[in-house]
Amino acid sequence: MEALILKRYPVGEHDCICSMFSPDHGKIRAAARHAMKPRSRFSGLLEPFNVLDAEIQFRENRDLHRMTEARLMRRFSHLIDTLEKVSAAFEIIEVLERFTPDSEPAPDLYAAAITALACLEANSSHDELILRFFEYAYLVQNGYALRVDACIRCGKARGQKPARIHIEEGGAICSQCRQDPAVPVVSHATLECMQRLRDRRSIPILDAGVQEIIRHEMRTIVLHIFEFHLGMAPLTWQKNATGLNRSGDGS
Repeated sequence: MEALILKRYPVGEHDCICSMFSPDHGKIRAAARHAMKPRSRFSGLLEPFNVLDAEIQFRENRDLHRMTEARLMRRFSHLIDTLEKVSAAFEIIEVLERFTPDSEPAPDLYAAAITALACLEANSSHDELILRFFEYAYLVQNGYALRVDACIRCGKARGQKPARIHIEEGGAICSQCRQDPAVPVVSHATLECMQRLRDRRSIPILDAGVQEIIRHEMRTIVLHIFEFHLGMAPLTWQKNATGLNRSGDGS
């Protein structure tokens, strides 16, 4: 079974329990006997961000299974190169650990997580943007995506214009329908990225100025969706997110 290691918990002097995420089984927990011994066959394998080919003995109607063998498939060793990379990577892990149910197949979310970790490892300047895109991909795959291609009130296509986003109503509001100045304006660039993530299409290369706008807007949108639908944010530092542009039609 292919699986991404999320966390490892020591049990006693020599054993441990691993929380893992796999495409076919979603989030599972498995005990690894004698894994903490210096000459264990699991030595160096059960670290967060490692992708394993693991042999699991599944126990029916049990939350804890048993890992009998493991082989390293991929190690994201460069995620620890900078504080920004490792912080973003651990937040991806936390989303999978805290916001996904046990034992539910999630091949698309698994693929999104692996892609995000690979992009973090390869890029040195887009850490937060990659994280926001992964978090929104999680929201899409769990039914929390916003409708941004058309106005949620009148149904009129948005085109290439900015729009106000109403989290509670579930999407974009056009200029003819928007009456509440407290509802924030979001740029066309951010709305287009959100639509591409909803449609599972790739994000084009963005210039630096546009990236900064999208990073700022996506941070706040994602935070508000998590809090509205799930009651909490992935990490407490996100609570420092500032509001979006509430005056004008920024692009």
